[in-house]
Amino acid sequence: MKKLLAILFSMALAAGLSAQTTMRVEVPNVVASDEQFNVTFILEGEDSPSDFQWDQGDDFQLVWGPQQGR
Repeated sequence: MKKLLAILFSMALAAGLSAQTTMRVEVPNVVASDEQFNVTFILEGEDSPSDFQWDQGDDFQLVWGPQQGR
Protein backbone atom coordinates (compact mmCIF):
# COMPACT_ATOMS: atom_id res chain seq x y z
CA MET A 1 0.00 0.00 0.00
CA LYS A 2 2.84 2.39 0.84
CA LYS A 3 4.49 1.62 -2.47
CA LEU A 4 1.27 2.43 -4.35
CA LEU A 5 0.89 5.74 -2.49
CA ALA A 6 4.51 6.63 -3.24
CA ILE A 7 4.00 5.92 -6.94
CA LEU A 8 0.78 7.97 -7.06
CA PHE A 9 2.46 10.85 -5.21
CA SER A 10 5.41 10.78 -7.63
CA MET A 11 3.08 10.83 -10.64
CA ALA A 12 1.09 13.76 -9.22
CA LEU A 13 4.30 15.66 -8.49
CA ALA A 14 5.63 15.05 -12.01
CA ALA A 15 2.35 16.22 -13.55
CA GLY A 16 2.45 19.40 -11.49
CA LEU A 17 6.05 20.17 -12.42
CA SER A 18 5.42 19.71 -16.12
CA ALA A 19 2.63 22.32 -16.04
CA GLN A 20 4.89 25.05 -14.66
CA THR A 21 5.95 28.02 -16.72
CA THR A 22 9.63 28.19 -17.67
CA MET A 23 11.61 31.21 -18.83
CA ARG A 24 14.83 31.14 -20.85
CA VAL A 25 16.92 34.10 -21.97
CA GLU A 26 19.16 33.66 -25.00
CA VAL A 27 22.03 36.11 -25.59
CA PRO A 28 25.46 35.89 -27.23
CA ASN A 29 28.35 35.12 -24.87
CA VAL A 30 30.48 38.03 -26.11
CA VAL A 31 29.59 41.28 -27.89
CA ALA A 32 31.71 44.28 -28.86
CA SER A 33 31.05 47.80 -27.67
CA ASP A 34 28.23 49.41 -29.73
CA GLU A 35 27.48 46.07 -31.45
CA GLN A 36 23.82 45.21 -31.99
CA PHE A 37 22.73 41.84 -30.64
CA ASN A 38 19.55 39.92 -29.87
CA VAL A 39 18.16 39.24 -26.43
CA THR A 40 15.46 36.57 -26.71
CA PHE A 41 13.07 35.79 -23.86
CA ILE A 42 11.34 32.42 -24.24
CA LEU A 43 8.34 31.74 -21.99
CA GLU A 44 6.87 28.25 -22.16
CA GLY A 45 4.13 26.49 -20.25
CA GLU A 46 0.41 26.45 -19.79
CA ASP A 47 0.40 29.58 -17.62
CA SER A 48 2.89 31.64 -19.63
CA PRO A 49 1.91 35.31 -19.63
CA SER A 50 0.56 36.71 -22.88
CA ASP A 51 1.59 40.28 -22.02
CA PHE A 52 5.25 39.93 -20.96
CA GLN A 53 6.95 43.33 -20.69
CA TRP A 54 10.66 43.98 -20.26
CA ASP A 55 11.99 47.32 -19.07
CA GLN A 56 15.32 47.63 -20.85
CA GLY A 57 16.45 50.57 -18.70
CA ASP A 58 19.20 52.94 -19.79
CA ASP A 59 21.66 50.17 -20.73
CA PHE A 60 19.76 48.97 -23.80
CA GLN A 61 18.07 50.55 -26.81
CA LEU A 62 15.14 48.56 -28.16
CA VAL A 63 15.52 48.44 -31.95
CA TRP A 64 12.81 45.93 -32.88
CA GLY A 65 10.15 43.89 -31.15
CA PRO A 66 8.51 42.41 -29.30
CA GLN A 67 7.37 39.45 -31.40
CA GLN A 68 5.18 36.58 -30.27
CA GLY A 69 5.14 33.06 -31.61
CA ARG A 70 2.63 30.33 -30.97
